[in-house]
Amino acid sequence: MNTLLLIGSLLGFISVVMGASGDHLFLLTEDKTETFATAVRYNMLYAAIITFLGVIRSLDTAEHIQKKVARSGLLFSLGTIAFVFSLYLNLLTGIPWLVYVTPFGGIALMISWLSLVALAFPQKKSKTLNT
Repeated sequence: MNTLLLIGSLLGFISVVMGASGDHLFLLTEDKTETFATAVRYNMLYAAIITFLGVIRSLDTAEHIQKKVARSGLLFSLGTIAFVFSLYLNLLTGIPWLVYVTPFGGIALMISWLSLVALAFPQKKSKTLNT
């Protein structure tokens, strides 16, 4: 099973459901609407990125690339879930301490981007001695 493709697809589905619900179902104040729109925007953006990484994982690429993509995808998934769902749940339930989870999601997303930097550098080939 391609876990990144599954997570990305589910996050994409949730972003559409939450976006439509925010427009037609939830009664949000103006300030909450702006925060909700930010959550939906990040949800959709990172759903697309995670799905893209899932597609890369399904390609026949070198093992070191597969590992780096998997690590980045996991970090993007955790960051997205922490960031977006802490906002959704705070807005919909009013539980105030949930906003303290949001920055951890943001930090995880920043680390995710930095983890992709590793893909920009070629893998060093190990030297083997022929005896």
